[in-house]
Amino acid sequence: MEIVIEPFKPEHIGLIEEFYNDAKALEELLRQRPEYPQLLYHAGPAFSGFDWHGTYLGSFGMGKYWDGVGKLWLILDKKVSKHPKAFHRLFRDRMDLWYSMYNLVRLFTDVSAHDPRAIRWIESFGFEREGLQKSYGPNHEDYYLYARVIPWQA
Repeated sequence: MEIVIEPFKPEHIGLIEEFYNDAKALEELLRQRPEYPQLLYHAGPAFSGFDWHGTYLGSFGMGKYWDGVGKLWLILDKKVSKHPKAFHRLFRDRMDLWYSMYNLVRLFTDVSAHDPRAIRWIESFGFEREGLQKSYGPNHEDYYLYARVIPWQA
């Protein structure tokens, strides 16, 4: 099944019925920083995905740090699990597009050290673990720093 995408809007986060990734941390982050969806909106290119029935599946985007470097973010509803291949393909295609559009050398993200599913998923895109960020999350949980560096552009 295909996924319909549209530009991310902060109110999309409010459509989440049940967080898929890092639920407790995301709930706490939104409690502590209710303006967070607005910050994501202004950070850089971002998209939201919906199934053909208009059901919200999740949002992802990239904030530009400086030339050639971006930080990836991803917030998903549990319903995305009904469309794993389509969402995987959409995410990969957008990420590859960002590399070429923004001349990226490095894209990085944070992944919960306690979420093996998220770790496998990010590694499937060629991201490599660079280190452990102790007490990094909004609930002081540990996160891994992951990055995908394109060596021929570095």
